[in-house]
Amino acid sequence: MRRFPYGPGVQKPPFQKSLAVASLLFAMAACSDGSSGNAADAAGYPQTDGTQSGGDAAGGHTIQLPDGAVDAQPPDAMLIDLAHPDARPTDATPAGDAVITEDAAALPDDRDPLCTNLPAIMGGDVFDANNDCGGRNQNSIRSLRNPSCQGYTEPPAAAPGLEAIFDDVVVTAVFGHDFVVQDADGVAFNAIWVHNTAGFDTAQLGAGTQLHLEGEVIRFFDLDELVINGGGIEVTGQTDPIAPTPLNDPRRVADGGDLTRALESRLVILHNEQVINTAPDCPSDFGNFVLRSTLWVGDKVDFDFSPARGDVLRSITGILTVSFDHRKILPRNDADFDGVPCGGLPDKCAEAECPVAVDAAESGALVITEIQNNPSGQDATREFVEIYNPGGNSIDLTDWHMQDCGGRTAPLSGHLSSHNLLVLASSTDQALNGGVPADLPLVDLFLPNGYGSVLIFDAQNNLVDQVRYEPGDPWPTRSPGESLELKDPDLDNRVGDSWVKGRHSYGDGGKGTPGEFR
Repeated sequence: MRRFPYGPGVQKPPFQKSLAVASLLFAMAACSDGSSGNAADAAGYPQTDGTQSGGDAAGGHTIQLPDGAVDAQPPDAMLIDLAHPDARPTDATPAGDAVITEDAAALPDDRDPLCTNLPAIMGGDVFDANNDCGGRNQNSIRSLRNPSCQGYTEPPAAAPGLEAIFDDVVVTAVFGHDFVVQDADGVAFNAIWVHNTAGFDTAQLGAGTQLHLEGEVIRFFDLDELVINGGGIEVTGQTDPIAPTPLNDPRRVADGGDLTRALESRLVILHNEQVINTAPDCPSDFGNFVLRSTLWVGDKVDFDFSPARGDVLRSITGILTVSFDHRKILPRNDADFDGVPCGGLPDKCAEAECPVAVDAAESGALVITEIQNNPSGQDATREFVEIYNPGGNSIDLTDWHMQDCGGRTAPLSGHLSSHNLLVLASSTDQALNGGVPADLPLVDLFLPNGYGSVLIFDAQNNLVDQVRYEPGDPWPTRSPGESLELKDPDLDNRVGDSWVKGRHSYGDGGKGTPGEFR
């Protein structure tokens, strides 16, 4: 615990109505899934590292994968009443206690025919991954990711990873600081997510940009990703954008599917899908929704497209990935949706997304003074939150806790002396957390890289302090590694203008002042 060089703190002023209105516009977004492009927090999928073949009555679907595959069969077809999209399926609705709001009697009669006559899920795809190890180009993605290739090694869960050099790979998508690339040829195991710790300006990247990449491959929460540092990226040319691969049976890349690993990070297109749940994360709202194939649709960027239960997608294009325990497709922009409204309404959560309102009264006994939600390196071990005791007395933190709007918690303990700091970090080991002098672990508290929330409750579950941070104006615009630092503990930390971005290096985890004076 370290001393903060300010006089006794003053409780934050009453929340102004104008600020409350502005903040309420972001209330739902404040608990959204803004996680970094490294798609954190998922695990436990069958690996397609063996041979799997089978038939599909709809079209002779045959899969050839490397020898020794997990015998994962695609799930049974999703059956829902297409004439009544308000009827919730009982055999395949994803987790999430949503309340269905559609009124079947109110559905319009002039809906698109696809709303009531949706084609069945088809088969017919053929993917042959055996011995596809890059041909003449040994510096290919599939030469490293394909389990059938000589010398294959499963990537470790954290750095140091497998050293990798990829030549003339092609960009298929850009998501903020991170991006996705594919080999120009090949089918299976030929795409990978790139975690851009080098701070490379992705504004110069677009579909078809050719790159030379060097870095380390790790398996971060079940997603293979290339971590690049300074000097590990070079633009080598421009070619035609890679066309998305049509998938006739998306069940094979959904949770439990047998092609999740082989087609991971690949750009694909699905046809004739139907929305079956628009609140799968209930009681949180991370902007995801679920298709009848049980594949989730992630919300990595802001879309104008707003789905309702029963809506049909003539097509949806995006990158296959995994996050928060679910396999997902990530559309890149609104052009990746071709939707048909079918008269339904979005599902609603049965309980509020956050345990308190954005303008709830706070005791102010502790103040959140620094948040590192997007460190350099791995978020899983390098995030931290700093809190400060502005009062004149020591505080017994027994049975106090910190949490986010999604209910993930971090217990507090010990005594925090007057005008001292306490730091909670993903890891309390400075060799792992990037140089953070941590006092307590963050446990499972989630700090998205976009919109996020940090709340503190005392032993009687009274709200002590809360911050709903945002990725941009009026909040500081930051690069990876830069923390959020409160200018002064007497300022209202609910206001973006009260914060600045970290400027002082505290180690290889980034810039900020964890446990130190500003």
